[in-house]
Amino acid sequence: MQPTTAVPAKNTNPDHVAVPIQLETTDNPGKGRKGTFTSPPAKISLKQYDEIKWQITGGQTFELNFSSYSGSGESSPFADNPITDSEFHTAVNEGLFHYTVTVKDAGGNELGTIAHCPEVGVTR
Repeated sequence: MQPTTAVPAKNTNPDHVAVPIQLETTDNPGKGRKGTFTSPPAKISLKQYDEIKWQITGGQTFELNFSSYSGSGESSPFADNPITDSEFHTAVNEGLFHYTVTVKDAGGNELGTIAHCPEVGVTR
């Protein structure tokens, strides 16, 4: 009889998470000065195979670049890195990942960046 290797069960009830990216483009009393990110949250917790997408205000674009924080060997929780679209992406890799968020206007001018602060944590 051949030994078998246990394969983790795929998440049969994946969550579908939509995360807004919101950057103040002018001074906004009570919310923040120009250049303040009011979203995404500092940490997003997912289970393996959950799906997530980021959304941004019309007329702006974004780029997310992931790097491993937990030394999992994978550079991103997703098959795609960087992410520049608002489609759902499936969390396939477990671990803790930091990412950089860069927001640009329609002309390609950078409006703001968060460098390696937000996190995505993926567990089974």
